[in-house]
Amino acid sequence: MEEQLLVVLVVVAAAGMMGQWIAWRLGLPAIFVLLCLGFAIGPVGRLVVPEQDFGEMLDPMIGLAVGIIVFEGGLGLNFSELRRSGQGIRRLVGLGIPLSAGLTFIAASYVGGFTWEVSILMASMLLITGPTVIQPLLRQAKVGMRVAAFLKWEGVLNDAIGAVLTVLVLEFILSTVATADLTAPLIDTLVDLARGTAIAAALGLGAGFLAAMLMRADRVPEFLKAPFVVTVVVCIYTGAHLSQHESGLIAVALFGITLANRDLPEIEDLRRFNDSLTVLLVSGLFVIIAATLDPKAFSDVDWREILFLAALVLVVRPVATTIATMRSDMNWRERLFVGLIAPRGIVVAALATLVGSRLGQAGLEGADRVLPVVFGAIILTVSLQGFLIGPLARALGLASTTRPSLVIVGSNPWTVALAQTLRRLGTPVLITDHSADALQAAEADDLSIHHGHILAPTEDAPEELKDLEYLLAATDDDAFNALICTRFASSIGQQRVFQLPYADRLDFGPEWRGRVAFGSGFTRESLLQRMEAGWRFRVCAPDDVWPQGDTEQAIAILRLLPNGDLTLASDETTAKEPANAQVVIFESPNSTSIEESAGDRHPHPPNF
Repeated sequence: MEEQLLVVLVVVAAAGMMGQWIAWRLGLPAIFVLLCLGFAIGPVGRLVVPEQDFGEMLDPMIGLAVGIIVFEGGLGLNFSELRRSGQGIRRLVGLGIPLSAGLTFIAASYVGGFTWEVSILMASMLLITGPTVIQPLLRQAKVGMRVAAFLKWEGVLNDAIGAVLTVLVLEFILSTVATADLTAPLIDTLVDLARGTAIAAALGLGAGFLAAMLMRADRVPEFLKAPFVVTVVVCIYTGAHLSQHESGLIAVALFGITLANRDLPEIEDLRRFNDSLTVLLVSGLFVIIAATLDPKAFSDVDWREILFLAALVLVVRPVATTIATMRSDMNWRERLFVGLIAPRGIVVAALATLVGSRLGQAGLEGADRVLPVVFGAIILTVSLQGFLIGPLARALGLASTTRPSLVIVGSNPWTVALAQTLRRLGTPVLITDHSADALQAAEADDLSIHHGHILAPTEDAPEELKDLEYLLAATDDDAFNALICTRFASSIGQQRVFQLPYADRLDFGPEWRGRVAFGSGFTRESLLQRMEAGWRFRVCAPDDVWPQGDTEQAIAILRLLPNGDLTLASDETTAKEPANAQVVIFESPNSTSIEESAGDRHPHPPNF
């Protein structure tokens, strides 16, 4: 038994990571791939049978994992986002939840043909839109910060509210099975709701303020802070859950939101740790839950249930959000986008397993339809909206950029000229500097600029600073360049942060800096001297010949693919340049004669 459980855990972990990698490699929604793999190793391959393999541990294991996932979502919610788009968020949650629940109940009853018990449970479950599904889709589509805030806040709050509401409705329905009187069960349900919400709020807010106070007072050592926070999440989730089922999600969501808004210096480290943990948990949970599905249940889906799912996506959500956000500060493009994007995620899947099992034990009609219909909604929304979100955001003008962007830290004649060249190629570029005087030339050329500190962006800072893709640190301070690269390498990747070579022969280890761009001799001062000597940027087509290897005549700066992807030249990069890449070079005014004398020789590709 011990060996079998070990093999099951390894299979689940491997399938989860494989699903994430395949999704990243092919640009697919990760949850769609995870569901397919879970289905393959579960009901098809029978490598994993969660009910047998985990036994009574399955439900509490899923519950704790979901609690950590919801906490991670709350940890990403800052009140500055709420101030920028608070009216829309309040409408989406305050009015959108009852409207969505009411319209879903009507659609389930009259379109899907479900009993009133199943219909009301569908209404409470399917109003949940999971942040763990939405946030990867938002990053993939490069949706602007304001619209992303609407969906992130809605997702986290809906997770907690919808989960508690679903469990209370379930208990209410099961209480009515043995009696025809609805009054007493309804009163008990309302009392449970009030008690559970009060206890969860007290635990979440109290733990948040206490944990923040302990970390500020240095009562928790640095190496214990992330484990300490996760332990608190597990404790308050369990405490609230014991008082009222699923109210633990309210507690952990409030705990995360509280920590996110206490201005803790370690908040970024906590977010990175919990983000990695959440990826592991989401991957494993979706594989496990998909492995519990019965293929026969999907084969029995009838036309009315298919119409219900279509109505849920095409009618219920758009109508509910449109009515809820009327006369708000959201424009029609934002309202349309939010109305069409509402993928369901891990919390809905976990609740569907619980609801289907409990209704089946009570012998209620339609209990066997809950799981296939809810998973049908998950698969439909994740796959359809996963492929739709990018084109829709671009069509509505809500995508932050249409091509990968480069942020250049430090304004000087060389970086301004580079930004001008990239702008002509259609590549978004932002120059940021703390000196207004240094930015005058860039501003005069109508380049995108940011006056301020990149390590402490204000609320009105450009979105490129909050969602970096590529970075080049080009200030006159080598240590500051290394600090900037170290700060952003953990979020965008070590292969996407570059800095100019050291001017004063400082020896930074590779873990404390970015990749050194261009080669050790091309410092900021060297590049500026070449600018004064008449060197200029030129864009070379894939088949152009230029004086490659002769650094007295030309330097490779960056590679640009037709899809807009880019990377800077560096001796520390071993990847070969694709044949269809343009190369931006920085060349001497005397390089023309060398180019003409090269004849038909094709240069070796530069290091990128």
